[in-house]
Amino acid sequence: MKNTPKLFNSALGAFTKVGKSHTPACKTAKPSVVVLASLVAAFFPTVAGIAATGLPGAVDTRFGHTGSISRSGAPLAAARYGSNIYVARGQANLAMSVYAVTSAGRDSSAFGNAGAYAVATAGQVVLKATSRGLVAISGRGSGDGPGVGFAYLTFSGVADPAVTASSRGALTRVGPGQLFWSDPGYAMGRVDNVLVQGAVRLPDGSLRVCIDRYFSATGERHVSLLGLAPTGGLDSRVGPGGLRSIPSVASCRGLGQDSSQRLYITGTSTAGDASAVITRTNRDGLLDRTYGTAGSVRVSIPGASLTPISNLASTASSGLTFVPMSMTRFGRKVEGVIVRVEGAGLWDRSFGSQGISTVPGSATQISSEIGSLDFAPSARLVVGAATTSLSSKRTFLWRLDEATGVTDKSFGTAGLVMTKSWTIAALPVTATRLIQVGAVPLDGQSHTATRLVGRYN
Repeated sequence: MKNTPKLFNSALGAFTKVGKSHTPACKTAKPSVVVLASLVAAFFPTVAGIAATGLPGAVDTRFGHTGSISRSGAPLAAARYGSNIYVARGQANLAMSVYAVTSAGRDSSAFGNAGAYAVATAGQVVLKATSRGLVAISGRGSGDGPGVGFAYLTFSGVADPAVTASSRGALTRVGPGQLFWSDPGYAMGRVDNVLVQGAVRLPDGSLRVCIDRYFSATGERHVSLLGLAPTGGLDSRVGPGGLRSIPSVASCRGLGQDSSQRLYITGTSTAGDASAVITRTNRDGLLDRTYGTAGSVRVSIPGASLTPISNLASTASSGLTFVPMSMTRFGRKVEGVIVRVEGAGLWDRSFGSQGISTVPGSATQISSEIGSLDFAPSARLVVGAATTSLSSKRTFLWRLDEATGVTDKSFGTAGLVMTKSWTIAALPVTATRLIQVGAVPLDGQSHTATRLVGRYN
């Protein structure tokens, strides 16, 4: 999360740069909820004229209140399962809660306690939704000791009764369905911060989490895979204490899986040449040397430094992986780009221009960046992106063809839908609906979810 990119909600000021402090500076949320009737037109100024026509990218006014809902708290992560969306939000005293919204844009009142499930601590958060239920995973720095928190819950918003692990070794049960793993490197004076950079939940319910473990005083960094068994205990299949080192990656940025339960770890290269790397392992972290060159694919562009953006790489069931990156050319201009890596471990040089697809408008702006990437039906990608000029920041949703990297100009206006919030999730709910979860840049402590209409195909 070196040349460090800003996290998706840099517009909030709720986080500092990744790689430094990773605890959200959440203040007490303002009690008043932003009324979105007056905000929808401001959010989507370029689509006001097509909202009534149902063209791709128009606001779906049937969702929530004139197309959007609003909640207090800084948005940390979002996930979808079935027709519901689930959002983790940061609140006062570094706490976090997860809430559910139905496909109609209404609170799921049966979820949790009064529509929310509270989690004791929050940091950099990954929220996963699978058929097994939900799990919110967060890293934590020093203080009480660095480690990783886990909160397992059902789709009813209660603690998952299948998670029965008790406190043992580095793992502490802090409440029903909630666990905390304390990094053993802290006691040895080698680790004082742990960043959760990606997670997958395997079909049997076990978890694999890619973590960066580092010691601020020396800059020493370790990339590791942490494994938890289906019941929440440490998974010894990954290694002693559920931990396995990943030496091929200097700094982890994301974790994906394919239909064969192979894992794809994206990050920065250990070669020291400012390149990015994608490494494939089996489900327990053992390197798959049939992938790429000796198990890894390196992406390197002369004169540029590439850093994958945390938690945004997307892996299809075939192993096809799309990696959003921050690219710095000649030490100056920063651009948001996407690369495509085939399932066999080949960087697709025909994707976009010479193997990279760049955020539209990057050539004429000071910088550009990517805040989200999600698969959409009909072989499309939906990306939340932004460009910055001397006087303003322009944020938008961008849709492109996943085979060619070319902008799909049937979406919105010439392939873009303008917004005034920094998108952290663009979640396809059906073939004709898109949920956008972002932050209202008014007080930095509230956020919205907006649904767009228009065909994906």
